[in-house]
Amino acid sequence: LTDLPLSFWSYALETAAFTLNRTPSKSVETTPYELWFNKKPKLSFLKVWGCEAYVKKLQPDKLEPKAEKCVFIGYPKETIGYTFYHRSEGKIFVSKNGSFLEKEFLT
Repeated sequence: LTDLPLSFWSYALETAAFTLNRTPSKSVETTPYELWFNKKPKLSFLKVWGCEAYVKKLQPDKLEPKAEKCVFIGYPKETIGYTFYHRSEGKIFVSKNGSFLEKEFLT
């Protein structure tokens, strides 16, 4: 996968739990999400953890690229969107959209 620092393990574990809560269970034949919220979870927004993603810049300069290469590291708890890591700037941020290359992993 990626060569992210060990400090990103917490993001990996939270994303795994988020995904598992939306996956059917053998013991109850439904998902934990359905048991808690009484509705089927939406799965179309689920992404591969650690994949490469291009996230649109808020205010790009005219001659610069309109998107930045980042790594998808999870789902924010308080809002709808995705959590990304911008490797060259060392920043973690949330955005509602991104273009995901789920078969590509940054190394």
